[in-house]
Amino acid sequence: MRYRYREIDSLRGIAIIGIVVMHAGWRLPETQLVRYASVLFSFAVPAFLAMAGLLMAAGPDRTILATFRHKVRNLYWPFVFWTAVYLAYRAHFEGLSITPMLLFSAFVQGAAEQHLYFVDR
Repeated sequence: MRYRYREIDSLRGIAIIGIVVMHAGWRLPETQLVRYASVLFSFAVPAFLAMAGLLMAAGPDRTILATFRHKVRNLYWPFVFWTAVYLAYRAHFEGLSITPMLLFSAFVQGAAEQHLYFVDR
């Protein structure tokens, strides 16, 4: 049985709330409260990345190759799917011209949409 880090679970819960608040704030009028909430919860995505690194280091003994395969299966393929969805949407509804440079930028650098910025870091 794997050990659960209650502190990490608590931080993960706070980060989830922060991400929801930030996403909801994008649709609200620009107010002082929305700006404060955005700054307050700007730690959420970096916190998830730090927790992933911590748990990967504290996780079961795996080779680097096995860890890489696991990350590709669980992170990269959903990223590819949603990048394709965003590009198709923008091409259809916004008239975006799909070029090889745009595809490179979207799929390699995570530039299809603003919230995918952290995937290539």
